[in-house]
Amino acid sequence: GRLLTDRTKNPATSCGLCHSGSMGGGETGWLDNQYVDVFGELIDSLPRWADTWGLAGRYWSVDPADPDCVMLDMFKDYPAGATDTYFFDNDYYPWDQVVADFKPVYEAVVADEASAPYPTTWENANDEHGEARQALDNMSIHDWIETRVPGGHGSRMGKLLDAEYNIEYGAETTGQSAFNLIYLLAYQPDENSFSVYGESDEKWKLKGGIDRLTSAMADELSGWGTEIRLEWALRRITQAADGSYYLDFDNGQRVRAGYVLMALPFSALRAHIDFEAAGFDEFKRNTILQAAVGHNYKAALQFTSRFWNQPGPWGISNGNLSSDLGCQYGWDGTRGLPGTAGILIHYAGGKVCDGMALSHPYGNQGDAHALADAATFLGHLATIFPGVPVETLWTGKVAATKSHLDPNYLCGYGSYAPGGYTRWCGAERLRSNNVLFAGEHTSIEFFGYFEGAAAEARGAAETILSEL
Repeated sequence: GRLLTDRTKNPATSCGLCHSGSMGGGETGWLDNQYVDVFGELIDSLPRWADTWGLAGRYWSVDPADPDCVMLDMFKDYPAGATDTYFFDNDYYPWDQVVADFKPVYEAVVADEASAPYPTTWENANDEHGEARQALDNMSIHDWIETRVPGGHGSRMGKLLDAEYNIEYGAETTGQSAFNLIYLLAYQPDENSFSVYGESDEKWKLKGGIDRLTSAMADELSGWGTEIRLEWALRRITQAADGSYYLDFDNGQRVRAGYVLMALPFSALRAHIDFEAAGFDEFKRNTILQAAVGHNYKAALQFTSRFWNQPGPWGISNGNLSSDLGCQYGWDGTRGLPGTAGILIHYAGGKVCDGMALSHPYGNQGDAHALADAATFLGHLATIFPGVPVETLWTGKVAATKSHLDPNYLCGYGSYAPGGYTRWCGAERLRSNNVLFAGEHTSIEFFGYFEGAAAEARGAAETILSEL
């Protein structure tokens, strides 16, 4: 659903629909014909994201050695010596110090993961590790940081982890299960370094915008004679006496189906669709009704240069930013793209997201709210990159979104509140008779990533095909 692109030639009249905001160059668009993915964009390396790579490989080359490879290596053009830029307690948090401070934290998170081995789900909540599973699940990330990180939230490492996991799941760390952090942070690709999200390297993106993938899928389906019906909003699902299902849409149309695959966020399902007569049992209904979701804000600002790559008091930045200033997280959205201009992505979650001026799903430089948020971000950048005329370098272009305000989603990504793993984890994917479920929120291994959506959809489709 969120792999679409707005390709309007004039960002001033664009609403930035869904994943990619690929806007033409020249006076009316992004400089250097650059583009941005307005929602998600980052793809992990193989073999972790096999379904995403495999899906792209249906249509294009995904061999990095091939000049025509559709996967863009975002690490390839890092300046020599570039590192993430962390700014906490009104000062830079040097990379070497981050790595040193992480060592005791790593020991603590590995010990916790060993006491409650991955994964924790509703099915194993009371196994031989049940006591530890229950205790850690009921602990918030905030409390985990307070008790496992030397100095707790008074330390820069504590503040760094709090900011990073706030934006990762789109919720205050006081409202997140500690497992949201443990099951990422414990899996370090290099025990002598620091990767804030563990094995997730977020190294790749799709050339031309992630929407190319859904467009290629739609073209393939059309070639099979399959009709994709747009602008049909499901409003009710009812199980018939013979086990089939009636699907009622907002346009008055009714469809009868032997199988139904529901690949939409539970936040939208429970808000818009009447499923009382769908035959779901109480456990399934409660899973849908109580599943936690995050709030995230994402904005792309274009500058005439990639000033963050230049040396300064911050060292040499690769564009990845984290701070306690209010700009919780950011990255260079133009790594690997041609041209001298650069786009910085501002990403926020939880209360910081909710406090942004943008009060509707999409906005750009024609929107006073989006401009107000952009001005705030520019002020933070001026603090992190002193001496750089960021307001002068800014092209005035911005594309911002809050997907949880879009009625089609009503969420950023899935999340787990304290106690959520032992109550619901794994239940999201459970079928109800011939209704199956898919989406990132139904994946255990790739919860919150569109690899989870790809893998769960493939699994559900294979199940249906095997039964037909």
